[in-house]
Amino acid sequence: MLPLVVCGPIVRRASSKSILVWLATSQPAKIFADALVETVGSSQKTPVGKGETVSTMALGERLYCHLIEIKPISLTGLFPESQLIFYDLGLARAVVPRGRPTLSDSIFQGEVRDRICFPGEQLPSVQLPRRDPITLRVLHCSCRRMLGAGRDTIATADKELGLKLRFPHLRPNVLIFRETKFMLTMCLTWRLEPFKS
Repeated sequence: MLPLVVCGPIVRRASSKSILVWLATSQPAKIFADALVETVGSSQKTPVGKGETVSTMALGERLYCHLIEIKPISLTGLFPESQLIFYDLGLARAVVPRGRPTLSDSIFQGEVRDRICFPGEQLPSVQLPRRDPITLRVLHCSCRRMLGAGRDTIATADKELGLKLRFPHLRPNVLIFRETKFMLTMCLTWRLEPFKS
């Protein structure tokens, strides 16, 4: 039996006006989201955004892709720049009575949290760069080399982000990945095979 969350979450786009997150589930679900920032001088997190599913696409009997949009709740209507913005996702299965899940319904628990979050963190995060292009920090990676020799630069990028997580002024805020058409086609074919009926 497939787990409820089969792929993701993946941040598709983050801007000062919204954060879009993609998630795939093995059954229909309604997803709710919270964006939080840490209060200065403590580990407490303050809500700065709320969101929910804006689009769901059924790609098979056991594959549902969701797009979740998180919008700021501040009076300015903008998320803070150069600060870690943590996000949490809660799932309510379609058969569950309507209502917004609480934090205890977070998908970031146990094994999922350990796979998605950096060590010592309870939630994943994004950081919005300042609008000044001089402060832009780019990290470039090539695709994984599944068929040849070479280092896995995605793992190296992940390690780099983990080391600089708590130093937003050093953390890369743009990741550029190179893929080949052959590799992308091969990965998509391999990944979708278990979801065929």
